[in-house]
Amino acid sequence: MPAKTKRMSNWDLLRSLSMFLVVVCHSVPYIGLIHGHDYAPSITEFVLICDSIFFALSGFFAIRPLKSSYVRYLLHKVKTVVLPLLIYTTIVYFFCCSRGEAVLGMGAFLTWSYQTIGGQYWFIPALIPFIMIAPLLHSFFSALNREQTRKLFSVMLALSLLGFIGMCASALIPSGTIENAIGVVEYFIPAPKLLGSYFPYFCLGYLVKQIPNLYDQEEIKFINGVAWAAWLIAIILSAHGYRRFDPDYVWFIATVAIFDLFNKLSFNSRNFERIVNWIAKRSYSIYLLQAEVIFTLFSAASSAHLLDAYIPSLIRLPTWALTTTVAFLISLIVATLIDNTVVRFVQALFSKLESSR
Repeated sequence: MPAKTKRMSNWDLLRSLSMFLVVVCHSVPYIGLIHGHDYAPSITEFVLICDSIFFALSGFFAIRPLKSSYVRYLLHKVKTVVLPLLIYTTIVYFFCCSRGEAVLGMGAFLTWSYQTIGGQYWFIPALIPFIMIAPLLHSFFSALNREQTRKLFSVMLALSLLGFIGMCASALIPSGTIENAIGVVEYFIPAPKLLGSYFPYFCLGYLVKQIPNLYDQEEIKFINGVAWAAWLIAIILSAHGYRRFDPDYVWFIATVAIFDLFNKLSFNSRNFERIVNWIAKRSYSIYLLQAEVIFTLFSAASSAHLLDAYIPSLIRLPTWALTTTVAFLISLIVATLIDNTVVRFVQALFSKLESSR
């Protein structure tokens, strides 16, 4: 039992930090120049790793054997994923209407919801198909033996690095010839085809649990070392012409290293674990709220001229950091209130209707 608590706390911390990085990512457009330099691309490259982490975490917990029927599994996902999405979409819509950012009306609501779910909430419709087939993915992966799984994982790691090397070459040697050469190579080593969506990252959530059985400790250290170095290079080169692929190739191997790091963490404070658990439980709801909270706070800060370009970076940067942190905390508090009232009530009603079938 203690090992399970430790493990869950590790992943709760990773989920919480990743959610904070989402807020930072959406706050980066307000950061401006720092001492006359534009560091936004490098900051974005650093914090956007949260996308791959969230997909991998989703796969980590979703790709497992069914505990009940497949229908019950899907109904549970409707309750925990779809219902909160619809509730928060409605709440944010009415908030936007109160600010004059949207107009009231069923047609307007449907249009706004369609655009928001496909845009601001893109992560969820991208994730839902993966969640639907997660039990089937477990059957597929569990049928592979150690050697087959190792080959699959090694190929994905190699494609991650090869794709990253190609992106670095394009950034360091901007040339049509180089671009064409990389294009030809990609016809035969199809990194964009196999790593061009977030589905591999969802599957990675299952595969990272197999790493200790696939590689020895020296091999794992080598993979991690290459991953940290490649990710650091991508962050640095982002300020010098590195054009990120979405999802970026280097995120795959970097996510492997991050999961290995968090798997080794341990906590001695129960209070810290409770805080991390609280934030992690609210992470989905924070995601649904944070964009509007960020826009509201930074609009107020900009109106007060707190982030104007003429303000010294030593003052403007802490102001930006404080505003970003406050946006995260407000999203957390509001999400806690809504989850424990409206969402809980609707989910309880859904469970009652489900049990009466």
